[in-house]
Amino acid sequence: MAEDLHVREAEVAPGVVEVSLTRERRRWHLFGPEPEVVEVLARKRFSAQDVGGLTTWASVLEQAAQHVREGTLGSFVVTEPTSDGNVRIRLYERTISPTHLHTALLAERAFDASDERALVRSAEFAEELREWARRRNDERRDEELAALDAEDVNAAAEQGRQQAARELAQILDRTGRDSA
Repeated sequence: MAEDLHVREAEVAPGVVEVSLTRERRRWHLFGPEPEVVEVLARKRFSAQDVGGLTTWASVLEQAAQHVREGTLGSFVVTEPTSDGNVRIRLYERTISPTHLHTALLAERAFDASDERALVRSAEFAEELREWARRRNDERRDEELAALDAEDVNAAAEQGRQQAARELAQILDRTGRDSA
C-alpha cells in the first residue's frame, strides 16, 4: 500500500476548522479505495472566519509536505562538493512555524578532498551529524505526539463542558416551565 501526504481541512466543531498534514494510505474496500490516516504530522485549529490564518497554515503545510517527500523536513544532513576542491557537510533543521517553514544551519565543516585522511574524517563527521539528526527528530516527534495528545484531551474536556452546559440549560428550562 502506497502512502502519501495530504493537507486536509475539516470542521471539527461548529465554527471551528482543523487544518492538518497527514500521512495516509489507501485501503481497498468493496466500494473502492478509502483513505486511512496513518499519522498526523501537524495540525492546527482555526475559527471558520479566520480565512487568512487557514490559508496561510494550509500553504505552510503544502510546503512541509514537499519537504517531507524530499527528506528535508526536521533535521537532515547535506553533503556537497565545493568549487575549491572541498566537500562541505552540513546539518540543517527545518521546522514548521505558524506562518512559514524555518530553516537553521546547526553544524558545518569542510574537508579538503585531496587530504589523505579526508575520507575517514568526513565519513565520521557525517555519521556523527546523521546520529544527531536522528536524535533531534526522535525528540521532536515525541514532543509533537505529546502535544497532539494534550490537544485531544483538551478538546474532549471542552466538548464535555459544552455538553454539560447544554444539559444544565435543558434542566433549568424544564424546571422553569414546571414551576410556572
